[in-house]
Amino acid sequence: MLRQGGNTVAADVALPVVVMVVVAVFAILMKMDRMREALVVFVIGAVAATTLVDGLWAPTLKPMPPERIAAAIRERFGDRRCWFYGTPTVPLVFALRQVVPAMATAQDLAALAAREPRAVILVPDENVNQPTVLPGILIERDAFKGSDKTIRVCELKPSPETTQSSR
Repeated sequence: MLRQGGNTVAADVALPVVVMVVVAVFAILMKMDRMREALVVFVIGAVAATTLVDGLWAPTLKPMPPERIAAAIRERFGDRRCWFYGTPTVPLVFALRQVVPAMATAQDLAALAAREPRAVILVPDENVNQPTVLPGILIERDAFKGSDKTIRVCELKPSPETTQSSR
């Protein structure tokens, strides 16, 4: 499952480590016929694992509401203009509080790169298992799992005209 921002969190590593250590200690104590200590380790391990799952790990899998996605985009990219590549997501448009035009083709993106090179491109994906193939002009910077779609946040690769004019 895609996590917020597509990154790994500490709980992804901590949870399996806690479970493996608890199971190993429990097994060793049971083999040594130390039932009372084994049960104490089991109870403490179950509480620790449950705390990790409920408090740290599970919330990272929950879909983000459009308001939080918009806030994360504004935090990372400031007030740069956003554009959709593909079908716009209306709740995200409202949450961004800006007009967000849609681009349908890679040629539209290339023209946009020439006139507005700092644009932020939002690519909604309804199917996480087969995401939209990004045109070569886009650089994926982030991804957010919404309630019905995953929103990939991209930037435009600099066009040759932009690079030459900046020299």
